[in-house]
Amino acid sequence: MEEKKNSICKLLILNSMEDSLAESYSKKENAKEIWDSLGKLYEDDENRSKIFIVEKYHKWLFEDEMAMLPQVKEFLKLCQKLDDEKMSLVDKFVVGGIVSKLPAGWSNFYARMHRKKLGISLEDLLQEIHVEDEIRSQQKMDSLSKQLAKANLVQTREFKGKQVASHHKKKDSTNLKVNGPSFKQQKSKSHVTCFNCDKNGHYMSECQSKPKPK
Repeated sequence: MEEKKNSICKLLILNSMEDSLAESYSKKENAKEIWDSLGKLYEDDENRSKIFIVEKYHKWLFEDEMAMLPQVKEFLKLCQKLDDEKMSLVDKFVVGGIVSKLPAGWSNFYARMHRKKLGISLEDLLQEIHVEDEIRSQQKMDSLSKQLAKANLVQTREFKGKQVASHHKKKDSTNLKVNGPSFKQQKSKSHVTCFNCDKNGHYMSECQSKPKPK
């Protein structure tokens, strides 16, 4: 009778398991042995899960370059997991944990909250963080706008400078054409007419023809 009960229990346990797991436990003869092994396995997994959550809580750090409120909400989800594992944290402890994990860029906010963290609720802290996020976001936008305005001013000045330079270059070129021959023409002397022989290409002082009678 006992052997029949053992076989039925063993069959029920194995049928409720995945095939790969059932195959490894089917070699055990006793249903109680299978049950105790499974209990120990899941108890160990549960303990490892609790340790992992606690370690994650202690190692948690907020990032300075990201908006703070979404990060805090993720941290609160972790606190909820601790609560689910029957490791509840009172609100004041959560408030202290959030304030202590703020990054270096939030040092002023940290100092302000640290002075009153024992008297501030979690809800009030979340509101303070939301306001601080908004202020920092606006400051970043203002800084970016100033940088863009400065860059546009430099580009405008450079463009105007190029326009003035181009205008002077055209003016100088026009004056050169009106007032005299080009440098190339001056160098070649092809435009020069000799007053002695009436030929082009040299001055009278360079003329090798006989001087005209006066």
